[in-house]
Amino acid sequence: GREPTRNDMFAGSDNIDDANYDNVSDFKKVKPEKVLDIEGGVKFTAEKLKGNVNFFSMNFTNEIAAIGQLSYIGLPLRKNIKSSYRRGVEISVDIPLAKDVTFNAQAVISTNKIKEYFTEYDTTTYHNVEPLLTPKIVSNHSIHYTVKPWLTFSLTGRYLDRSYLDNTNNTNFTTPSSYVINASSTIQIRKKIIVTLMANNLANQKYYTSGYVVNGESNYFAMALRNYFV
Repeated sequence: GREPTRNDMFAGSDNIDDANYDNVSDFKKVKPEKVLDIEGGVKFTAEKLKGNVNFFSMNFTNEIAAIGQLSYIGLPLRKNIKSSYRRGVEISVDIPLAKDVTFNAQAVISTNKIKEYFTEYDTTTYHNVEPLLTPKIVSNHSIHYTVKPWLTFSLTGRYLDRSYLDNTNNTNFTTPSSYVINASSTIQIRKKIIVTLMANNLANQKYYTSGYVVNGESNYFAMALRNYFV
């Protein structure tokens, strides 16, 4: 279970005052959320393979869900959705490709639905729509190369499927799918000194993983272009 937050109860307002009291004074307007999560999986180990497969089914009642809009102070607005679910499978594998080279991957493949949804700005009822910002596929995969006991290199890819920015599944309001490649290296200089070098978004892609809708337009939070860390 999960209780509504202050922001949920105040309908996005920072405080209660004479201007908004009539709209936000009913603190039972946003009900607590309940979820029943049923999971089952298997782990397996072979000579050259380790893996895990896990199935999940999360069934929500009165989910406190984002609606794809922000309050005047920039916090996501949320409300109760009577019935929704997230169902899918999580998969992870580790495979040694050579003596000093290892490949590993993780993926989540899911089906996510809101059974019935009403907006604040029209009279349409939407049935069996995907919740906002819930991509069907998320995948991470990487190759690790141990050159010396004190030197390693890694190359990592992350795929994120497209998702919607609101709960009406309007194709005008989506985040496009993205694939980003990162690289890193660790160097052990002394027993207690390790230097890590990171180069992220090697292809220098413009991409977005989240956002919101305002005045009928998609707004995105831009992710960083190529960047480096030491």
